[in-house]
Amino acid sequence: MAILTSLSLLGHFSLYLLPDFPMKFLLAKKFALNEEQNFPTLYSSLALFFSSVLFGIITYIKMQTKNYYRFYWMGLSFIFAFLSVDELLTLHEHLSKPMHKLGVNGILHNAWVVPGFVAVAIFSIIFYQFFLHLPRYMKRLFITAILIYLGGAMFVEVLNGSYKFVYGENNLGYALFTTVEEVMEMLGVVVLIHSLLLYIAKLDLHQIKLDLNFVEKPEVATLKSRKLEKI
Repeated sequence: MAILTSLSLLGHFSLYLLPDFPMKFLLAKKFALNEEQNFPTLYSSLALFFSSVLFGIITYIKMQTKNYYRFYWMGLSFIFAFLSVDELLTLHEHLSKPMHKLGVNGILHNAWVVPGFVAVAIFSIIFYQFFLHLPRYMKRLFITAILIYLGGAMFVEVLNGSYKFVYGENNLGYALFTTVEEVMEMLGVVVLIHSLLLYIAKLDLHQIKLDLNFVEKPEVATLKSRKLEKI
């Protein structure tokens, strides 16, 4: 996070404050936190996917014991897998245009936050009982991760949208706003990953073994046996 944030800020400052030099725009585009389909985007997507994998591991353990909340853990795994894909493809931003057509704009220029708030409210209702059953340390870490992540992804996003609506996006101010937003999102995911690894450790799971069995097609096996017979 520190490396990506430093490179992003270096790119922004060089783009808006320094004269032209070789690879100036390449640095700003490939490492800017507010750009899409670059190195920070890949990092964020992989971090979300790793969270999905950790939720999946916990789901597997809960399935073995037929835990009452096993399907909640599974649901969280699918949600974070979707968030990982969304981070790469920015699917949520396509919701802004139809919201603009409905008259939502101005301070809510990034209008996708409106259905986003609705989705968060529904999520909170569905997972409320699940949250209450968690150990105290998990509740504390989950709340911290959620507040940091949503604080960036939604509340700072609203500020970004209003700033963009008034001043545009090709300026240092907007770049710094988006940097704060993206850093908060990344930090929220880091706290979440820490909480999940801690929870898995408490479950006395110290090793994960992947056993991949590759079975040959019957016709391939037959051809191999015939060759061996000739030899």
